[in-house]
Amino acid sequence: LRKAYGGAYIVMDSQSIGADLTYAWPTNEIAVMGAEGAANVIFRKQIAEAEDPEAMRVRMVKEYKAELMHPYYAAERGLVDDVIDPAETREV
Repeated sequence: LRKAYGGAYIVMDSQSIGADLTYAWPTNEIAVMGAEGAANVIFRKQIAEAEDPEAMRVRMVKEYKAELMHPYYAAERGLVDDVIDPAETREV
């Protein structure tokens, strides 16, 4: 999967449903929801109070993607066992 969000991630071979091993590629996005929706909810107050709400929303979406949606963040929290190079997929 390139993108794994919320409940879809859980039912598609996550450790939550008993998968023995879970791997991710460096380009995977793993999160509760997509960046747009998450940023709109999490940073709602900052966006509403900004001088330029649209610019703040764009900034918060980028920040959310950069800090929270990469597979290394998921690996740090034990949601995936390892992040592997796509060329190594068959070997694993």
